[in-house]
Amino acid sequence: MSGYVKCNPGCKFFRCGKRALVIRPVRAFPNGRELLEKQREMYGDTPPLILYCRWANDVCIGYKCNYASCVKGAILPNGLCGLTLRQQRRRQRRSLEAELLREEEAELEIMSNMLKRRGYEYIE
Repeated sequence: MSGYVKCNPGCKFFRCGKRALVIRPVRAFPNGRELLEKQREMYGDTPPLILYCRWANDVCIGYKCNYASCVKGAILPNGLCGLTLRQQRRRQRRSLEAELLREEEAELEIMSNMLKRRGYEYIE
């Protein structure tokens, strides 16, 4: 599942159910550098803005929070962003040969299952 993106509170579709998410510059917090490092550990390289949860008084934990939601309804249970998943699937176009091979394998599997039910064995 490489290439897929975890849900990020910096996304324009991310919403906090408690309405506690605040986005402020690093200099607005006395321990801003520490918060920025903690945030970068969770979400990778981010701009110098702190995604702060006023309810927990800490950096927003994003999809792990019970109050996290997506306007598009795209947060998956494992924390992946469904919007990026759709984009990845669209990019993965199958070639005609690969598609034919897959269909042929499916037909062979169906045929072997039918023969097994009748007590025969399929030999290639």
